[in-house]
Amino acid sequence: MKQLLIMILVLGMSPVFADDPIRTQGRGPTFEEAKNEAFRSAIEIKVGSAIVSEQETFNDKVRDEIVNYSAGYVDKFEIVKQSQSGNGYYVIVDVWVSSSRIQNRILGISKNPKQFDGERIATQYQTYKYNKGNGDKLLNMILNDYPKRAYKVALGNHQLKVDVYRNAVIEIPIEIRWNPNYMISLNETLALLQDGSNGFLTRSPGNVVTMFKDPKDLVLGTKSHFKFNDVILTQKIRNTLVTREPRMLLEIKNFDNKTIFAECFTPDALTGKMAPFYNIGSDDFLLFYGNNVEKSKIQLVFDERSNNALQRGFTLDANIVTDEKCQI
Repeated sequence: MKQLLIMILVLGMSPVFADDPIRTQGRGPTFEEAKNEAFRSAIEIKVGSAIVSEQETFNDKVRDEIVNYSAGYVDKFEIVKQSQSGNGYYVIVDVWVSSSRIQNRILGISKNPKQFDGERIATQYQTYKYNKGNGDKLLNMILNDYPKRAYKVALGNHQLKVDVYRNAVIEIPIEIRWNPNYMISLNETLALLQDGSNGFLTRSPGNVVTMFKDPKDLVLGTKSHFKFNDVILTQKIRNTLVTREPRMLLEIKNFDNKTIFAECFTPDALTGKMAPFYNIGSDDFLLFYGNNVEKSKIQLVFDERSNNALQRGFTLDANIVTDEKCQI
């Protein structure tokens, strides 16, 4: 059985820009690793960090993954002190940190048109990419749960009918809706990763809009617009929704919890019969209808060959799975 625990700790996380340096130290087996450790420490001190812990248990084996995400990069740095010993390198560095939530995707501007500061430019880009990569890992923790934990399925009281061929037909009312815990986690993650607006009437390259009401809230709900200065994140979300198209797997199980009959159904929200749960739209715009509910009925048909399954069935179980896992 797979269990997932996600914990988010936010420290600071407000956009800032390079002004006064942060003096930090780093250690590592190489000079570059020691320097990079100092860089990461300075970024966390300046703009804060989100620490996300994912724990997965399968067959009594536990896998832990911890992602430390900061919305910042190194604008420039100066080595104050460095030393080498048998254990590796030790450095003290003054680091100027800027926010990754930048407008127009400009990391830095040269001070001399005839001088190319390669080390500074490489550091700006490498630290920017490092933290963006951790942001992608953070998002992947949420996307990996789609669609299994993204939706909730409720079954109503079923009825026994017969069709025109005298087969037994069990008609089951179903209700599919977004899992509020999933929507809350998605909103919190996007809020951490977003770059923010580029100005009035300027459309950001990447956009995600969620409309959602927490069942615990008395208010009508909120509409949140998350804006990004690249489309990598929105493409990741879009690709997940496309490649992991949800299906509802309905199973009849015996007292030993063994599946004796199973059938897959495509939610009406995907066929156009009901309002969709999301709108992919263009590559740079995604819209999630977090309050949409699909109410419909499904039918299980039992012919002579499957009559034994009907006689031995004891429980009904419904889950949302990917289409590729629904090849039964």
